[in-house]
Amino acid sequence: MVFICVMTLESGAFAGAPQTPETLPPQKALLVLTREGWGCFGGQEIRGDVASLLNGAGAGVRWEEIKNPEDRQDRLELYLYFPAGPVSGLPGYLVLKLGVDSTDPEKPGEVRLQKAALRRDAQEPVFELQGAVRGDLAADLLYARDFHLHQGLFACPEASLFEPRDLHFLKAYAVKTGLKVVMPKPGAQEGGISIPLTGFWLKQTREVAAGAELLDLLEQKFKVDDKSTFLWDKARVTSQALAGLASAWEQGKVLKSHIALILRDRQGTREIRRSPIPFNPHLRQKITLKDPRGQVTGGEVWIGLDLLR
Repeated sequence: MVFICVMTLESGAFAGAPQTPETLPPQKALLVLTREGWGCFGGQEIRGDVASLLNGAGAGVRWEEIKNPEDRQDRLELYLYFPAGPVSGLPGYLVLKLGVDSTDPEKPGEVRLQKAALRRDAQEPVFELQGAVRGDLAADLLYARDFHLHQGLFACPEASLFEPRDLHFLKAYAVKTGLKVVMPKPGAQEGGISIPLTGFWLKQTREVAAGAELLDLLEQKFKVDDKSTFLWDKARVTSQALAGLASAWEQGKVLKSHIALILRDRQGTREIRRSPIPFNPHLRQKITLKDPRGQVTGGEVWIGLDLLR
């Protein structure tokens, strides 16, 4: 059973504390249900924006881990969107994604959160949370240019599901999975939870943000229409087109970009690349190509970036 509960907690150390210029509250705090079965993405649903409940003045939010059957990997997570500009100078948002994993086979994991903030007056920024956790708190760093649900057609060829489904999703790209979480001392009823954000991961965020910018340009150039996100015109997606767009985007930047489209259908796997140079992607996004006959092929676009100095 999945449920969301607004609650009142006793005031903690952060309750009623004035907001300082060095402490950033989340602009959005989205409770998101992600559906997944047999490793295939099944869409996302926003259950609510609870940012106004995370100010430390008494109101808070509680959610539980979803207990799934063997073939499901559904999960309920909190996406905290902080403006990226004050910390990194980037447009868009640093996103702290929080989930919970049970450590007790008899009880699901649970998070009760009263306050969330990004503190930037330290040598390195720190996400600060006030609340309690039953189980292991999982924290990932994402980058996003917006916080809206988008609609797209996605297949799951890795599970031999080649027909795309119409799904909703958030455009939020992984920077680091498994951030270090510093929990309160054992026995504390409610306490401060800190999640440091190192300079290395800020650097990685800048690279992912650059990849997201390039991906948006690819979307604008190749999209079939405005109804489905990442549904591209197969006839226009060529190595030459990728190279031309990437070269124009690189002008004035100290970056070299790599782009590859990995396409999978019943006939096998094939690639469309800017160049044959191998690379490790900073960003991966599922896409669908549509040919002039209306037939569609699912796959992924990979984007990698190299600093030139």
